[in-house]
Amino acid sequence: MGAGGLVLVILALVLIFFICRAQGRKKHTRGPLKKRARKQASISTSIDNVDDLLKALERIDDTDYLGLAAQAGQKAKAAIDAGDFDGAWKHYHEQKMYYLGQAKRSEFTPQQTLALEGSVNRSLANILRIEGRHLEALTHFLYYFATTSKRTKTDENQFMAYFNRSKIKAVDFEEVRAFSESLGPVPNFRSIQIACNQWQDKSQRV
Repeated sequence: MGAGGLVLVILALVLIFFICRAQGRKKHTRGPLKKRARKQASISTSIDNVDDLLKALERIDDTDYLGLAAQAGQKAKAAIDAGDFDGAWKHYHEQKMYYLGQAKRSEFTPQQTLALEGSVNRSLANILRIEGRHLEALTHFLYYFATTSKRTKTDENQFMAYFNRSKIKAVDFEEVRAFSESLGPVPNFRSIQIACNQWQDKSQRV
């Protein structure tokens, strides 16, 4: 449990202690003080409210999403080294899910969410490249390129390399590069996939 969750649990336990103490005083109060004790008890938090608080504490999400994502990424790399590409693919998608969990809890913007989730597609593109599935590799790298907020010179060079390996002839690299820019702040993977398939179909007719 994180520090914030621990603090809430401690506060809940303190609250329960004072409620029980107030109820004990109510039972043993006599004479004129009885009305006062009853009045104090009437404004105290009820046991039902305490139960609701405890249930709310149970719903606190203290999952270490980034830690789990890092572990999934390490497992994926180990699987690649072992030649288990299906296993690596599975672990990278687990990494995606952990990133989405982090984004949801942290209330990321759509662009921030896609930048985090889309970063995994660079690794997926690499698996497809190793397997010789170059059109699919281009699709995933293009999605990564469109969603990342910090493009580097290495990204630019790899983008061209993925395009060249795809052997698409119907369009040139600059057209594909312009397409990535036209996708806007919230790119859609399916739209990229459709575009790549259409370029391939046109190339086969050339």
